[in-house]
Amino acid sequence: MKRIKTYAIVLSAIALVTMSILGTVAYLKDSAAMKNTFTVGKVDIRLDEAIVDENGVAVGDLDQDGKKDRTETGNKYHLIPGKSYVKDPTITIEKGSEESYVRVLVTVNCYKELCTIFEKPFLPQYLVEGLDEQVWVPMGMISEDEEANKATYEFRYYKTVTGKEAELELTPVFTKFFVPGTITGEELATIANLEMDIEGHAIQATGFENATEAWDSFSK
Repeated sequence: MKRIKTYAIVLSAIALVTMSILGTVAYLKDSAAMKNTFTVGKVDIRLDEAIVDENGVAVGDLDQDGKKDRTETGNKYHLIPGKSYVKDPTITIEKGSEESYVRVLVTVNCYKELCTIFEKPFLPQYLVEGLDEQVWVPMGMISEDEEANKATYEFRYYKTVTGKEAELELTPVFTKFFVPGTITGEELATIANLEMDIEGHAIQATGFENATEAWDSFSK
């Protein structure tokens, strides 16, 4: 999770008015300066998910608002064919944040093995539930690391968001992931070390014509 923070910069000038009188000759002098205050906006997000046990059951304690605690470091799961597990990565826009574009990157390892299991290029959509593609728009694979056997996929939030007045919690990217019941024991063994890393990004909307231009700039 990347956070972008900037701080206020204040530029001030002092107005000065002077009058001088000497003998019978009066000199009237005047100078004035405008006080200018410059504030630099911020973009700040948080990425978390429900705390679950290895069986994918939510176990977090309730906080003072009656909501279960969440984790920003992820969970560990024990994979069983035909079983679903709670996993609800959620982006929250912190209060005071400027209008921004938001996206999530999902990176999986065991990419070659997953392609073999599904008999086609793997997509995260094959393993998750609760993904609304009208809200979190899939942009497909954006990078592949053949040596590390990893692939990264991009999902963009469908509109710009702002936390200018209050904190804003977005819809979870998805709510669960599952292991297909058709997977064999041998196939499951090939993805025994499966990992799904999720990273949230946000970038200001001002100054960019569209999301593509903004995200192209983000990586520079």
